[in-house]
Amino acid sequence: MAFKFRQAMKIAPCLRLNVTHRGVSARVGPKGAGYTVNASGKQHISAGIPGSGIHVSEQIVPARNRRKVQWEEPTGEEAPPPSGNKLAYTLIGLAVIGGLVWLLF
Repeated sequence: MAFKFRQAMKIAPCLRLNVTHRGVSARVGPKGAGYTVNASGKQHISAGIPGSGIHVSEQIVPARNRRKVQWEEPTGEEAPPPSGNKLAYTLIGLAVIGGLVWLLF
């Protein structure tokens, strides 16, 4: 049987400190959206609809750590690969805007 530990402390209205058995992390953002940095420096951005269970999260990889991919020009009938991040960024944007509207009104 594995034991786990997690404690979240609200430092300010949009700032939370999380302490777990794996380390410490800080989260900035309103309910439903946020930017998280953990003790090892990994960064995540996430958004969701509070109370619905719908949530999306993505790790932010610094440019210096990304693999360099060589892009080949499409020929004739080939189309460029679709971007899979549009939905994630749309949800994050909506959650951030909703959180800001909620805080202001």
